[in-house]
Amino acid sequence: MKYLVVLLIALVVLWRIRSKAQAPEAPPIQERAEAGPKTVEMHACTHCGLHMPFSDMVTGTRGRYCSAGHRALAEH
Repeated sequence: MKYLVVLLIALVVLWRIRSKAQAPEAPPIQERAEAGPKTVEMHACTHCGLHMPFSDMVTGTRGRYCSAGHRALAEH
């Protein structure tokens, strides 16, 4: 029993040493902030109110729409 406890402690120590040696170093805080997701400008569809990225919207004479179908419904 005594040898089993000593063996268990030795295995835990070796495991901790190996895990620290293999762990990658975390990038500095400034680099992590720059690598974050970019913000996307969101707008609501004039017809249904659905919010979506501005770059994906269809522009009409009365506003921005989520699809050409909603633009046609709202403007004709």
